[in-house]
Amino acid sequence: MDYQSRNGEQIGDLIHYIDYTSEQPQDYIGVLVNYDGFADMYVVICEGQVTEWLAWQCEVINAN
Repeated sequence: MDYQSRNGEQIGDLIHYIDYTSEQPQDYIGVLVNYDGFADMYVVICEGQVTEWLAWQCEVINAN
C-alpha cells in the first residue's frame, strides 16, 4: 500500500475527535479514509458525511 500517514494510522482505523467550538464539547468517531499530509488533516466518514479533522486534535481508538 502506498499510503503515508501521520503516525502509522491506516485507512479504516477509527478516529476520535472532540469539537470544542460549542458550549458543550461534542465527541465524534469517524473512519479514516485518507490523510492530507500538507494540511495535516484526516479525511474521515462521520455520521454519513465525509469531513476533515485536524490530525493533531485526533486520537486513534481502533487500529487495524
